[in-house]
Amino acid sequence: MSLSKLFTIGAIALLACGSVHAQEYKAGELQIEHPWARASAPQQSMGAGYMLIKNTGNADDKLLSISSNAANMTEVHQVTSENNMVKMGPVDSLPIPKGKTVKLAPNGYHVMFMNIKAPFKQGEKIPATLTFEKAGKVQIEFQVEPLTYQPGQSHAGHMDMSSGHMNM
Repeated sequence: MSLSKLFTIGAIALLACGSVHAQEYKAGELQIEHPWARASAPQQSMGAGYMLIKNTGNADDKLLSISSNAANMTEVHQVTSENNMVKMGPVDSLPIPKGKTVKLAPNGYHVMFMNIKAPFKQGEKIPATLTFEKAGKVQIEFQVEPLTYQPGQSHAGHMDMSSGHMNM
């Protein structure tokens, strides 16, 4: 096989793999990109989910709640650091400012799946419903990535609302 054919096959394979991670959902003027969660470790009763939420509209919005039948309780949490103490807890709502992208990522805002009903397995999808103040409800699926998954850090120019030192 020629080198150019091998290169072409490799490029097509990379493009196909990249599209697996290109999940995108719309709710009004909001775009929800690449919702994902890590696979569960043995005996783990909780899971965490992450995503980007872009507000392409001219008005602020808020994520009011999230629900999923994959867990007994699902909430948006925030990791904060105060006086060298790292804390994590639920937030009442998550602002999605107009023209900005909010990142739910490890060590910051994230979705907590508490008392999961079954382990999250790599390759599976976790269904959930996001409820926004203005955009309403949208059904999404979190792609379950490997336990060691580390997303790319190439979201320059976005409103990064992550902080702290925990990997939630």
